[in-house]
Amino acid sequence: MEEQSAPVVELQETLTEAAVVEVVGASAVGDGLRLTLEVDGEPLTIAAEGVAVVEGDLGAAKRNAKGLRGRYNRYKRPQELSVKELKERNLPLYWNERWLRNELKRLGSYAEIARVHGFPSAVTIASFAKRKFGIEIQKGYELKRRGVYEDFDSGRYTHPELARKHGVAEATVYRWLRERREGKLRPARRGRRSKDHG
Repeated sequence: MEEQSAPVVELQETLTEAAVVEVVGASAVGDGLRLTLEVDGEPLTIAAEGVAVVEGDLGAAKRNAKGLRGRYNRYKRPQELSVKELKERNLPLYWNERWLRNELKRLGSYAEIARVHGFPSAVTIASFAKRKFGIEIQKGYELKRRGVYEDFDSGRYTHPELARKHGVAEATVYRWLRERREGKLRPARRGRRSKDHG
């Protein structure tokens, strides 16, 4: 039997003696694996080379794994995680208030943030932002939209100039103008539809 190095023995003892060891992130690195663990609440990142499944059924483990909602729900105060921690744990970056505010300023809308970063739902981002950070951008959006329409109709501004002037992403300007052209204007207020609207 091969003798183990002191760090490997210490790691093995730590993991064996811990009350709770949880994998909070994993990424492939060449032929190896980089694991981010929480050992009794203490973060620990390890790298392993030449990883192989030596016991168990990986397919069954994958099928039985909790979905994202189950994974996300175990974080009690996700907004306290840094961008680096969110990336390491493969969690949504919009959980970080500074990152979210910067992206709102840069891109102009939750829809753009979702599109650019591959998040499945702008509504989820907006709901989280309102609930955790008190951010509500919808109120000012109708004013911005009307301002874009007025300035566009004047013929004095390009699309990029409209985006900069009104603090929205260029793609948002294009989308608003397309929606107006196609008659797909969204109502200014959200609410329940009456029965005669289907």
